[in-house]
Amino acid sequence: MNESSGCPLDRRLIRGSSHPVLLPINPQERLLKSIEKNRIQEVKEILLAGLTPGQSSCPKLINPLTMALKNARWEIAALLFRVGWRTEDNRALNSLGWMYQQGLGVKQNYIRALFWYSRAAKKGDSEAQKNIGWMYHFGLGVKKDYTIAIFWYRKAANQKNATAQNNLGFMYEKGLGVQQDRTMAIFWYQKAVKQGHPVALTHLDALRPNPRARS
Repeated sequence: MNESSGCPLDRRLIRGSSHPVLLPINPQERLLKSIEKNRIQEVKEILLAGLTPGQSSCPKLINPLTMALKNARWEIAALLFRVGWRTEDNRALNSLGWMYQQGLGVKQNYIRALFWYSRAAKKGDSEAQKNIGWMYHFGLGVKKDYTIAIFWYRKAANQKNATAQNNLGFMYEKGLGVQQDRTMAIFWYQKAVKQGHPVALTHLDALRPNPRARS
């Protein structure tokens, strides 16, 4: 194999041989393993060695940034993002928004959080839709707007997002952005409870004539 083509090469000693031989080694595969083990220093060394998003000499593997975000490796995700890695995975885009909302590995930035949530929400991600609703509900980086919050909670709730269903129930219970409606509040709380949402159960109990009753 020519050292100047194909995947990078590594000199390794084969058992039973006194001479090192050239074996193919995939730097992106090494990067993925380092991410999996949350070995931040190893990731830094691999990136400093020159691995870039545009490297295409080896077969494509899972996107390192996608993997880091899905596994909540926030500091590693921030490193990868800074050197140019990007992702189009819905769940990862939502996690990128969460990273900025909470300031995990990056400086907290609600505007950037909303940007990435919006990217994921447009692709139909219910968690991102729920998170946008939350930001408008509490005015995080945007002007508080219950009507917009309701819009996004409803989109997520219709996709069976339990937290969005609970939040929508709360909006109806308190009359935030909608006319106060106990029946609709119970309706959405019940949907969330069926999915095991513990807070929704507490809310539902408080609305029932007999708090000890269970549906």
